[in-house]
Amino acid sequence: MTTLLVDAGNSSLKWALCHNGRLEIGDPLVYQWSSLEQQLTEAWQFFVDKQESPTEIILSNVAGEQVLSALRQWRINSLGQVSTVQETVGVTIKIVVAQANAFGVVNAYESPETLGADRWAAIVAARQHIKGDACIIDCGTTLTIDILTADGDHMGGIIAPGWKMMETSLVINTQGIASVESEVPELLGKTTQQAVQAGISTASVGAVEYLVQRYQENKGIALTCVVTGGAAPLLMPKLLSSKSAYAFHHEPGWVLKGLAVISGNPVDGE
Repeated sequence: MTTLLVDAGNSSLKWALCHNGRLEIGDPLVYQWSSLEQQLTEAWQFFVDKQESPTEIILSNVAGEQVLSALRQWRINSLGQVSTVQETVGVTIKIVVAQANAFGVVNAYESPETLGADRWAAIVAARQHIKGDACIIDCGTTLTIDILTADGDHMGGIIAPGWKMMETSLVINTQGIASVESEVPELLGKTTQQAVQAGISTASVGAVEYLVQRYQENKGIALTCVVTGGAAPLLMPKLLSSKSAYAFHHEPGWVLKGLAVISGNPVDGE
């Protein structure tokens, strides 16, 4: 059985085929809201070329009703016939909702279903693939950090503005700061744009290191830290150069790995 895993984030849609314990990750799809169904139709060509159609779709959706509606109306080519995805023989859509206690994880939230589906999937992936206490750092539209004990207890998490959100906020709300691409300086910026990037980097790294350090001080337990999300390539060099005692691992498909577990087809290996 081949499963299509879909991580519909706030800014882009990430997806992978899961088959026989392996993930085949496709290119992320940055939303074009006015032509979303057409985007999906074009993406479907991947499966046509492979001559492999999924039998189910596992969906983590934090992007809202428009993405869900587009997926439901997604017109695909299957066996030479065009139909909506839910009318295609054998294809169902399973929408992921965080649970109180499942997949070896005990959710810390008082209302478990209000934990974001992507955060839930990332925590489930940590339970499956990490031995010991884990910290999951997702650098997307928002910066989220969750901690999971070796016994599967979700300790809770934090949500902060992500890299691009901080940048956009400064551009919109501050005179004299323009949205100009700039390298991220080692420490201090020598132009306004560099200073913005340095500030965002410092804030993001500081949030991660503060939380990880406080947890280790309080619990006396080292954390294995997974960094995922679109801004992870910007954050990782700073984390690795900070000379901290913590292990940071870049895992671009981490949420998809969690969706694979939820689908009943976990990915092999650590």
